[in-house]
Amino acid sequence: MIRKNKLSIAFTFVVVSMLACTLPASQQPVTETSDLAATLTAIPTLEESPTPIPPTATVCQPTVTTTQDSNVRKGPSQVYDKLGFLPQGASAPVAGKNSDGTWWYIQFAAGENGHGWISGSIVTATCIPTTLAVVAAPPIPVSQPKHTKTPKPSNNNNHNNNNNTPTATPTQTQPSNPGELLFKVDFDSVWYCGGQARVSAKIYNIGTANIESVMYSVEANGLYINGGTINNSPFESTATEPEPNCAQDVGHGQGSLVPGANAFIPVIISSVPAAGTQGFLYVESCTDNNRKGTCTGQFVYFTF
Repeated sequence: MIRKNKLSIAFTFVVVSMLACTLPASQQPVTETSDLAATLTAIPTLEESPTPIPPTATVCQPTVTTTQDSNVRKGPSQVYDKLGFLPQGASAPVAGKNSDGTWWYIQFAAGENGHGWISGSIVTATCIPTTLAVVAAPPIPVSQPKHTKTPKPSNNNNHNNNNNTPTATPTQTQPSNPGELLFKVDFDSVWYCGGQARVSAKIYNIGTANIESVMYSVEANGLYINGGTINNSPFESTATEPEPNCAQDVGHGQGSLVPGANAFIPVIISSVPAAGTQGFLYVESCTDNNRKGTCTGQFVYFTF
């Protein structure tokens, strides 16, 4: 009887073991090892985000581009000698400006001597920062440039003084207004008063003597369209005037230009050449009226 019971117990154990092996996986006993593996598998893997690359900044180079054939000078004025030349459409980097922003200090050629000044009136400027450096102008030359071209007298009688043949050679007499005569002139505009054309220029007294009179002439296409006029009261506060003021004889302006002052000079011309024509204005300043005292002159080249 005892042996039979033992056999029954053994059989029952075998059957239970077999049933356990045939249980589905969901009903299998779970061990501590399998629980840990399942937990580790459930933790998501953190992927490292790439570091964003900032966009490359665009550098804007201060540049000027000429609107006509242009001279580069030693200083920011027509009174300085020429250093070089840039044809129309040429570009050059900008390194600075003068104190009033009317001239640019540029690199027009390679090397340490390749820097010079160009007028802002004959270029277009791009990418100019507000912090652009102001470059000091070199000392103003004592003598004016010499020119060999001599304008001819005109028959224009619209002025308050006699016509005279201008000359580029300064006339030296004993001045009643002692001091150094030195000036510069910049072309401003061509304009009309009614049907009569005028050229206006701005004159700066940069010497120590008063300017009491000027003589001027204008040429284009090899012809004098104002052949030489003396004016004792040429200095105007504006480049142009409305009618009827502009219809007065040229010469109704201020009669003296003191050192450090500037003014406009309107010059009557007989005709206006086609747009794009190269011309020049010759201005001779004197320390006394009627082209007397100490006189010296300069040419200003411009495009109509």
